[in-house]
Amino acid sequence: MTEIAQSSFTEENELLLLCARTQVSQEHLQKITRLTQEKLDWVYLLATAAQHGILPLLFRNLSTCYEVIPPRYLAQLRIFFMTNSVRNEFLAKELTALLGDFKSESIATLPFKGPALAVMAYGDLSLREFIDLDILVPQSQLTQAFQVMKEKGFLLKGIGPEENQTPSSTKKTYTFIRGVGLTEIRVDLQSLIIGDYFAAHINDHSIWDRVTKIPLAGKLVPSLGAEDLLLTLCIHGSKHFWEKTKWICDVAELIQRHEKKINWRLVSEQADRLGGRKMLELGLKMAHHLQDPNHSGDALIQKPFHGLKATDPLMSATALWLSDRLFRQLEPNQQIRERKVFYLHLRDNLSGKFRNYVYLCLVPFPQKYWCLLPHPRLFSFIYFFVFLIRKGGKYGLPQNLKGSIERWLKLVEE
Repeated sequence: MTEIAQSSFTEENELLLLCARTQVSQEHLQKITRLTQEKLDWVYLLATAAQHGILPLLFRNLSTCYEVIPPRYLAQLRIFFMTNSVRNEFLAKELTALLGDFKSESIATLPFKGPALAVMAYGDLSLREFIDLDILVPQSQLTQAFQVMKEKGFLLKGIGPEENQTPSSTKKTYTFIRGVGLTEIRVDLQSLIIGDYFAAHINDHSIWDRVTKIPLAGKLVPSLGAEDLLLTLCIHGSKHFWEKTKWICDVAELIQRHEKKINWRLVSEQADRLGGRKMLELGLKMAHHLQDPNHSGDALIQKPFHGLKATDPLMSATALWLSDRLFRQLEPNQQIRERKVFYLHLRDNLSGKFRNYVYLCLVPFPQKYWCLLPHPRLFSFIYFFVFLIRKGGKYGLPQNLKGSIERWLKLVEE
């Protein structure tokens, strides 16, 4: 597929938005049929759908129009859909087996994203793309979890089998890998769902009290409650600038399936406690714009809160702006400038804005230095100076000093 070119809101983009859902109204189905009869750029259409993670939804919602799709592109869609479905089923079975192994060792685990999200939000494993398995494990049980992963043939990414495979006191996410190619399994063990310089931690004990059970690969497995999952999705999408339609679909589909069961007052209180109210409102607005591409009405932001009014009208304008730029290819410098403004307006209070500013300034550059050495989180700012030293070594230090610094950094990274 060719590289996605810069474009405005085209017929191809309209078709993508209409297909980015599991339930299509008769009116939207007629629009889909009409658009597929136009002269479409199918290369752009499939490439954009792939970039935004919505190829499975595109294939499903074009099912009534297969005869007008050029055979070459229909074959690509069908092959991808079948491959994705088989791959997802394989990962779901591996996840249930791994959860059983953890349970036998009395290790508390909670899968989120991946297969669990596909079932919770879409009700169908085949309709969402995912490449790895995310499992929440309490920090106190990470050492036991590491031992289980080792016994099952998983290797910690970046570390050989004979090296020290033990959790550190500061690192919160560990990637394990087993197999290669289509049989490769990547598992992220996390002691926090979300917790970095961008946002407050979503990891208090209450989320374990709200765990629900979902059917997966013939078994019942634990999953985040709908309230916690919704807030997690809204914070995750905001953190990543809502650049992929897939993330908006997740929010829209979760609301579609669980709206009547969700405790909206609890969602609102949790968002306020974490300083993520604006991110919650933005996620709801993004979901509304996806379901209503013409941006008519303002129902979704009001209905779920049952009378609790949106607190920041700026989020409505921000959601409209993000929706309109969803398929645009922007220059890197323009993206950086936009992110700076976006992040600074995204948090509810001054301390949150400061956290986001630190995240924006530091994480994209020296992120790999945060966990080089054990240290209290209070002193993680020192790695900013490590970053400056490395850049100085690259561009402006004397050769002997530069060599010494680079050898030290290489040593601690290993």
